[in-house]
Amino acid sequence: MTRLSRMQPIGGAMNSSSTHITLTCSLNTFSAPMLRASPRSLATVAPTQGKKDSHKAAAVCRVAFCGPIGETGRPAGGGYEAANRRNCDALARRGVKVIELPYPKVAGSSLKKLLSYTLCFLRNGLFLVAHRDQYDVFHLTPLNRYFAFAETLLASCARLVGKPVLIDIRAGTFLRLYQDGSTLYRRTIDRTLRQASQVSVEGQEYVAFVRLRTRRPVFYFPNYVDSPSLRRPLPPRRIAAGDTVRLLYFGRLVPEKGVETTLKAVVDLAKRGHDVHLEFIGEGPAAFVAEMRERYAHLPVTWTASLPVDDILQRAAHAHFFVFPSRHPGEGHSNALNEAMSVGLVPVCSAQGFTRSVVGNAGVVLPTTALPDDYVLAIEEILSGNRWSSLSERAKTRVRTLYSEESTVPALIDTYRRLLLRR
Repeated sequence: MTRLSRMQPIGGAMNSSSTHITLTCSLNTFSAPMLRASPRSLATVAPTQGKKDSHKAAAVCRVAFCGPIGETGRPAGGGYEAANRRNCDALARRGVKVIELPYPKVAGSSLKKLLSYTLCFLRNGLFLVAHRDQYDVFHLTPLNRYFAFAETLLASCARLVGKPVLIDIRAGTFLRLYQDGSTLYRRTIDRTLRQASQVSVEGQEYVAFVRLRTRRPVFYFPNYVDSPSLRRPLPPRRIAAGDTVRLLYFGRLVPEKGVETTLKAVVDLAKRGHDVHLEFIGEGPAAFVAEMRERYAHLPVTWTASLPVDDILQRAAHAHFFVFPSRHPGEGHSNALNEAMSVGLVPVCSAQGFTRSVVGNAGVVLPTTALPDDYVLAIEEILSGNRWSSLSERAKTRVRTLYSEESTVPALIDTYRRLLLRR
């Protein structure tokens, strides 16, 4: 059943309602499209001001958004799903009609996964061609790897019917997969990029690579947050002599996120006479977490299960450092890093993924080969130089000005508008 409601459109007096729909893929429902409408209300996007030929922008901006998309109200199955869920919701709040074409969530055998993904790509491709009148722009967040050829075909379907295509490159494995891939794989990726009307990238580190292959400008669309701390900025804080130095990490508790490196850093800080406390918030493989808890049971460490983001940020607002020695090959622009910086935690991180360009001058970024003692020295240098308060304020300002919903999503909508006007 479809439920519609109304909201005030952006910047104008238009009063139009539309649906936020999801095209689901299932092994049992391939014969007919199943559209699920959420109660989220949408409205007409206002025309771009100052353009005489803005009749295309004045029409309803309808985006077919394709890729891994988390389900509303349920935990996302990773950074891709979380980011795309956030993007779809943020676009909807600003009046864009979002037609979700999610990749399936499949458990079970490899054969079952293969069949489910195959049917999903077929369904999405047929939708793009047969229902061309239901969308204006095709936004694809590709997974690449095994899906590269199928994702190229999806982009081709949209271009075949004259729709602009935005290819949105996320995560930190894109370049490595390209460089390590076969000639066929690289040619497939090159073709996908050339088919795009616009390519966006999550990390500035990808801009030169994409521009070289497309010969066109690249849209930088980073990860972002929309937290209460951005709407109600927290007052400045200080670390006084004798205060407990509070370290925090939240996210997946897995070896490649540097969990043991952080624990060893706490050992060294305590040996050097610091009153230190570490809190982990998150979950991971039971055997690994149990091993770490037993091995470092003598340390001042609190192990907290996963919490809602607002609860995490309340705790983070009382901590000092976000320690993030990640070596995860797929690290891109970390959601947790954004959230931690938004409440003034000073990041001390590895240079994995896009972390260096995200942190900027608001923290310390160490080589991915850095040892626990390197993290200790970085923290001590900040404390001894009385730099923590200034770095904390820089972190909050950096997220508010560069990585907030307000600073990123309107630019994406403007990109959609330009693509429509360019047709």
